[in-house]
Amino acid sequence: MGSEPDPGLSNRPLGQILDVAVLRTLVDGAFELTGIPAAIVDLDGNVLLKSEWQDVCGRFHRLHPETRAACVESDTLPARKVPPGTYCESRCGNGLWDVSAPLFEADRHVGNLFVGQFFYEDETLDLDAFRERARRLGFDEAAYLAAVGRVPRWSRERVATVMGYYAAVAGVLSAVATRTSELGRMLAEKERLVASLEESEEQYRQLVENLQAGVVVHGPDTRILFANPQACRILGLSHDQLLGKEAVDPAWSFLSAQGRRLEAAEYPVSRVVATGEPLENLVIGMHDPASGEDSWAVATAFPERTPQGHLRQVVVSFVDITAQRRAQGELSAIARISRHFQQALPVSEIYAHAAESLSSLLRFPLVGIELYDREKGEMVFAGVAGMPGVEPGMRVPVAETLSGVVATTGTACCEVRARTREGYRHESLRRLAVETFLCVPVVLRGEVVGTIALADRVSRRDARYWLGSLTTVSQALAQELARRKAEDALRESEGRLRLAADAADLGIWFNDLRTGRVRGDERAKRQFGVEVEEVPFEEVLARIHPDDVPLLVGAVNEAIGGAARGIPEDERGSLEYRIVRPDGEIRWLSVFVRIQYAGEGSERRAVAIVGTSQDVTARKRAEEAQLRTQKLEALGTLAGGVAHDFNNVLMAIRGNATLAAEELPVGHPVRDLVAEIDRAGLRAVALVKQILAFARPEERALAVGSLAPVVDEALRLLRATLPAEIAIRTAWNEALPPVAVDPGQVHQAVVNLVTNAAHAIGRRPGRIDLELSLRDVGEESATAAPGIGSGRHVCLSVRDDGCGMDPATRARAFDPFFTTKRTGEGTGLGLSIVHGIMRAHGGAVELRSKPERGTTVTLYFPAAEAPAEPAPVVPPQDGRRRTERILVVDDDEAVAILSRRSLGRLGYVVTTFTDPAEAVAAFTGAPEAYDAVVTDISMPGMTGFDVAAAILAARPGVPLVITSGYIRPEDEAAAARLGVKALIAKPDTVDDLAGVLDGIFRAGAA
Repeated sequence: MGSEPDPGLSNRPLGQILDVAVLRTLVDGAFELTGIPAAIVDLDGNVLLKSEWQDVCGRFHRLHPETRAACVESDTLPARKVPPGTYCESRCGNGLWDVSAPLFEADRHVGNLFVGQFFYEDETLDLDAFRERARRLGFDEAAYLAAVGRVPRWSRERVATVMGYYAAVAGVLSAVATRTSELGRMLAEKERLVASLEESEEQYRQLVENLQAGVVVHGPDTRILFANPQACRILGLSHDQLLGKEAVDPAWSFLSAQGRRLEAAEYPVSRVVATGEPLENLVIGMHDPASGEDSWAVATAFPERTPQGHLRQVVVSFVDITAQRRAQGELSAIARISRHFQQALPVSEIYAHAAESLSSLLRFPLVGIELYDREKGEMVFAGVAGMPGVEPGMRVPVAETLSGVVATTGTACCEVRARTREGYRHESLRRLAVETFLCVPVVLRGEVVGTIALADRVSRRDARYWLGSLTTVSQALAQELARRKAEDALRESEGRLRLAADAADLGIWFNDLRTGRVRGDERAKRQFGVEVEEVPFEEVLARIHPDDVPLLVGAVNEAIGGAARGIPEDERGSLEYRIVRPDGEIRWLSVFVRIQYAGEGSERRAVAIVGTSQDVTARKRAEEAQLRTQKLEALGTLAGGVAHDFNNVLMAIRGNATLAAEELPVGHPVRDLVAEIDRAGLRAVALVKQILAFARPEERALAVGSLAPVVDEALRLLRATLPAEIAIRTAWNEALPPVAVDPGQVHQAVVNLVTNAAHAIGRRPGRIDLELSLRDVGEESATAAPGIGSGRHVCLSVRDDGCGMDPATRARAFDPFFTTKRTGEGTGLGLSIVHGIMRAHGGAVELRSKPERGTTVTLYFPAAEAPAEPAPVVPPQDGRRRTERILVVDDDEAVAILSRRSLGRLGYVVTTFTDPAEAVAAFTGAPEAYDAVVTDISMPGMTGFDVAAAILAARPGVPLVITSGYIRPEDEAAAARLGVKALIAKPDTVDDLAGVLDGIFRAGAA
């Protein structure tokens, strides 16, 4: 008997036709995979579900009546004229793109699957229109525009790909809706038939058996009473296997929508029996242990009761959604695995993640990603999952694995009964008992570079289905490998260029002669002190030192003319000039240019200058420092020679003045004249010492200790001599290492520096800051402080806020006798002496100064590693007259006579010679006639060391004393090698000599 469709079923709203909870899982899963929000709406604009609104819609458009109307219109109208399985795109009234695919129940359009709220990445947004809407509708303009800015921009290709999938999903949902509607009508028909025509049971049974949906009828004890053929197919069991079986049979394996194995109490029939309530649209999976396959269905279960209300049976229907589920799973797996490839991880970790994902998402327990080492003929495991005994990095000969066959042939492999395959000899297959084996090559630029393999220990009938997915994954891996190789090559190339540019400190710039504008890279901008990428040439020219502008212009013109005349670039050379940065700092640049021309023949014109510039300030400063050092060394050598002879004269003057004073009675008027002569000699001695100090300060025993007390002592003496308007501030770092210094020389250096600072401040109020700090010196300090060694240094900085120095004054600051003071206010030896003192201490001096911005002088003292040996203490003379015989050798007759007189007054028997050869002959003729020998160093014919060597050869061990007006380190070394008892400096030699001789003889007597 026929029946008409139930009007109640045909007119049901979309929310009753589709299971919203199930669809939410599908839509949310798609959003997780694609990042594109979706929604399902009925034709009245009601939103049944959505994955996510864009912020601009959720916070603004959907809340205002005017813009919400545009949203509803876009949700409902565009897809009305689109046939099933397709989609259409439209721009909503609010300016965003929407894409819709229609949903049908049979031939009835019941709603739309809506994807939207985006902009195409190739379109230009009219932000003014959005701004005007915000103002007109009262939106918070800034928040609204920010929300518009967060709307994603998608390519048209991406939208087409995703909507192809959603259109297919909409088609599946329409089919499910149609089938569910049909099933509903059939079940309704069944109920009417059962209620009205018990005699038509056979007809009803045949109807159910021919349904496209699977139907299983359970008794109250869950035993199966009936199952139609579709149920047998869906559940993977025969009719005989199903009848009489309980739903809670442990041999069955049902899965949740998320893949979790269901407990028996969670089965559809068990839940209806337990609750007595119907259960609709439950997604469940059925796992077949024999084949390893999963099938999926949407189950609906409802109870049938007796007139007395007792449960008579439970009817469970199944709609097969395996194809749709597999399609969704394939898309999900490919998308998730592809995301692994694109993560910013090492390639080794990507392989491991991909193998685990393939195993879990595609449900293959064994996964191996191998790389093909063509040269060695081996497969190298890169990522593995579920393969005991196999680790990343393990190598297998190509011939011993099916993956190797795929790698060498480039042909994919799919074996569902691998053990029956001829030649089943591969060790890995036998050891892992592999039955199903899928393997595809990974091809990069036409060459196989590896393989991806899936395996199972059971025969999988669905294996070939996953072959296409595995191929897609291999292509994604190949693309990522190609991208990474290209990025590595690009990074390597850029790295080499960057290292070369950084090493050479090259800036690159382009001067367009037609527009008169200059563009430069970041390094060129820093060199010229400009902040924007492009500036007029006049602005660059303004940065050139005025004295160098004619040189630069002439060189550029010469370069243009030289290129026009065909002179090679490398023969035209480069140019060095100074620039003045915005802060006033002067820097040196070395520039090389090339000329670009346009036109031919007589029309050929220079159109641009391409140049490279290198900051060579450090080299220039080093050259200046080296020149200054060489000049000081030359002056020091000259001063040493002059001082030696001058010291002889001073020694004679002062020594004879002393003897004359002793001969005159007290009160004699000549004694005052003699005293004046001695005072003049003292001033001359001090001047000579200053001259020698900048060349090579007197070498003295250095004491190891803190530098702060030495500086404090010097400041205590200085404070009373400085104007009251000048404040002195100190900052000592308490945790400084000790240094080896001569306190007297440091005292002199501090006095010179603070005095210079006070003179720079003048008569106005000012400030002098002294700071002690620790610096770890590297190569960068070599130019500012020439001669400094690397390592830790204790630094004393003296900083004033005085007039400062211009570059010309700074260049001559260390020159001896150079001074900016008025006549009579200074000798010009202050910084020269400081320079010499620091050289003697193994340190260096750094000078920084700018006009009107003050001066800072920093002294670098090497940190001491261990305390220095204490200097020997010479006991004073006891006043007793001496009777020893002394041989004195000095080519200066005045010094020889003075020595004889001075030592003779103390009781010594003195024999003098002005000819060293005669002195040696006299000594060798009678070596025992002398108790000690005193000789000068610099003498014609023989040096003092030659005399000492000859005398020691004649009588080893005889006490020897050497004197000199200028003692060098090499003199000290030579004296030590010969065993000389003492090496003393003039012009105080007579007094010092007496004490030294007395100490020698008393030590010998002891």
